[in-house]
Amino acid sequence: MIVPVALVAAAAAAVANAQAACKPDLLIDDFAAARTVTLPEGGGARPANLLNGDYGAQGATFAVNTAGKEVVITAGTADVGQPEPEANPGTAPTFNYWFGKFDIGACFDLTGYSAIAFDLVAPAGSNMNFTLTQRSADCKTRLVDSVYKPLSDYLKTDGSKKAVSLPFADYAKNLKGGAFDFVHLKDWTIVNMTPSGAVFRLSNLRLVGTCAGNQTAATTTAAASKATATAAASTTAASATATQKATTNSAQSAGTSIGVVLAAMLAALSF
Repeated sequence: MIVPVALVAAAAAAVANAQAACKPDLLIDDFAAARTVTLPEGGGARPANLLNGDYGAQGATFAVNTAGKEVVITAGTADVGQPEPEANPGTAPTFNYWFGKFDIGACFDLTGYSAIAFDLVAPAGSNMNFTLTQRSADCKTRLVDSVYKPLSDYLKTDGSKKAVSLPFADYAKNLKGGAFDFVHLKDWTIVNMTPSGAVFRLSNLRLVGTCAGNQTAATTTAAASKATATAAASTTAASATATQKATTNSAQSAGTSIGVVLAAMLAALSF
């Protein structure tokens, strides 16, 4: 069997493209230092991360604890309401939030990443919601937020440190049911932390890449801790984890699969 040289070249190019499209894990913040950034639109120095994205909060307070390499967020209450109702239609009134941006222009491209991951110490019985906010293609106008997902979907809080991973597949839809635009991320926001006065310790904040061999798995969540509650909960958690693994493994193995095809084609040349 003779394999055309052009076909081999095309397969090789596909492998190269798949490898180029993937990205390794990216550390957003190790909280080893209290960093600041001055935003382009002014407003003075603001707390920031390793990517020069700033942090902010309303109805909550936060401080970087460099000794513990963590950001400590204390939930409070404020009459935040819905300052941009067109961006978060149908959601409950906001009484606190904390956000982190991933670049100085607040228009970050998440292509090549599969999840946000971090370590979290949360009081037993506490909860919070996660969402991604987006901007228009020109990075000027805020558009509709992604769906909101509670921390309780991923783990049961008990006061111990737990690894959390938020797969982007969970946030693929916006609040109006349309596709969320992962190319123009405004920020990642934690909304309505409860109860008031609860203290959350977040550390090792990072983006999970899609390159094969990454050290962080996008499916690493503590959802499995719910499995012992009831047999039904166990089945649900296992199914959700399997789905997340399938999504992540599919993205991570794209280059590998093409490579296998190329290898087989090259082997055929010997016949």
